[in-house]
Order: sequence, then C-alpha cells, then structure tokens
Amino acid sequence: MKLVYRIIIFSSAMLFIAINPNATAYPAKEVPILQFPVMSDVHICGEPRVIDRIPICWNNTDHKFLKALEDYQRIAPSYQAIAVVGDLTNHGLEEQYDRFMDLLFTGSNPGAERILAMGNHEFFEMKLWNRPLLTNEMLLMRFLMKTGMENVYYDKWIAGYHFITLGSERMMPENPNAPYISDTQYRWLELKLSLNAASNKPIFVFLHQPIKDTVYGTERNYIDFDGKRLKNILRKYPQAILFSGHTHYTLDHPKTVYQKELTIVNTSSVSYVTSREGRKRGLSQGLLVNVYKDRVEIKAREFSNNTWIRSFTIQNRRN
Repeated sequence: MKLVYRIIIFSSAMLFIAINPNATAYPAKEVPILQFPVMSDVHICGEPRVIDRIPICWNNTDHKFLKALEDYQRIAPSYQAIAVVGDLTNHGLEEQYDRFMDLLFTGSNPGAERILAMGNHEFFEMKLWNRPLLTNEMLLMRFLMKTGMENVYYDKWIAGYHFITLGSERMMPENPNAPYISDTQYRWLELKLSLNAASNKPIFVFLHQPIKDTVYGTERNYIDFDGKRLKNILRKYPQAILFSGHTHYTLDHPKTVYQKELTIVNTSSVSYVTSREGRKRGLSQGLLVNVYKDRVEIKAREFSNNTWIRSFTIQNRRN
C-alpha cells in the first residue's frame, strides 16, 4: 500500500514539500516549463596509472558518467540545462578535466546550458602531492580554463529562472574538504538573490559541500561545513533550493530533501553511493528536476539499472 506523507507548512513565507507527489493529482501529460539533470561527484580518473605511489583511477568512473548521461538523453531528451555539483575530477589533474569535458560533450544535450561547480577534489593535486610551485590560484584558473566557466561563483538565467553557482576559492589545510567562501562571494550572493526575486518562483543554487545537520549524510560527526552565514542568507529567500553533493549518500532516504528554515537537496554521486551502513555496491545516482508553474518535482534516478528511486515535490508559495 502506498504511503502518503502529510504536508508540513513551515511558515507563510516558505515553500513546503510533499514527499509523495501521488498525493496530488496533476495532469498526466503536463509538460515542464524547465527540465534539468543534476548530478555530482563524478570523480573522473582518466587513464589508469600511479603517481608517486598513489593510484589515480578507480571504480570505472568514466563508464558510469557516460552511462548516466546517456540515461538522461533517453528519459529527458529536451532538457535545457545540466548541472554537475562538484568533484568533476578525482584529483583535479589536467587530463582528468579533459576526459570529463570530452564525456560531457559526447553524452549531454548539445543545446543545454552547463552548470559546473568546484569541488574539494579539484584541489587534490595540491593535497596529495608535494607540489611547492602549485597554488590555489593556479588550480582555480585550471578549473576555469578547462570547464569554460566564468568564475567559481557565477549566475545564469535559464528559461526565466535564476541559477546561482557557488564554489570554494581555495583549499584550507586545516580542513581540506570544506569550502572557503570569501566575504566577497557572500556579498555577491546576497546581491544576486535579490535580483528580480519573486516569492512564488524558485531560485536554484548549487554548492558542492552541504551544510551540517541538514540533508541525509550531514548528521552526527559531519564537520566539513557548518554553513551558518550561508543559512542566514538563504533564509531570506525561502524560494531558493540549494543542491549539494560531497557525501555520496543514497537518494532513497526521506532526508534527500531537507526543508526547515531553508530547502536543501542531496544529489548523491555518480561514481559510488554510500549510506550510514557503508558503501552501496555498484550504485550510481543523480536527479532529474522538472519545473512547473506551481511546483518543482525532483526525481531520484538509479543509473545502474535505469530506474526511478523516488520523487519529491516542492510546492511554490502563492503570492
């Protein structure tokens, strides 16, 4: 028997989530205004080899990424944008970026806008090998040159909807997995969120690292990002939906979508999937986002067998 979860309204200023979209009857052939895949943690390795005793290829990531892209082409051939929320590469090496971009252009819709975010693994050449001449600025420039993005933080308008991408500006030795977001980037975010903002129209925000104690996988001992300042900014815009990766946690959990003082969505991982019980052998997951006039539908996808995991619906607030 299918379970229908109760709708929880947090405040008159916020969106609300109905975990099972079957609870509301929508037109069977309704076409979304906007459709876009969201995935993360691809960890492209490139050619198998060893550098200073460190293996740089594992888990058949190239094949998994291309399989995911091909699956999206089958289920949503006309999608208008595609987002990869960080850890495009396994170590941030030039050849890994080249392989990632080759696969992305081979497998994705050629007319789609591309939204690529900086992950912590994009700094891993600095973390794992002694490269005294390598700097954060050089790794940031590599990301920009290889991906074609204008900055590690930037925004786009797609089909009338605002897309905002955030990114770490350097690796912090004391916590190399956490994002460093400068005061300049935070002030930029506040400005961008305010531009043409409508309370009943979602704003899509992307950052590789999730905020502590929000989506599944960020509880207990998760320490990478407390996100207090980001929380305070996003609270002012309850129509904003933040997509994050990093944890690799599975999408079959109810807290794939977190919504209390703000809305955050876990994007899991293409390369491998895990949970509190450990790694889920063979799995590869991502999201398909369908935007309608009155709601956003988020469908979790399993790429290993081309099946749907579950759906989440976020209703727009009425004016």
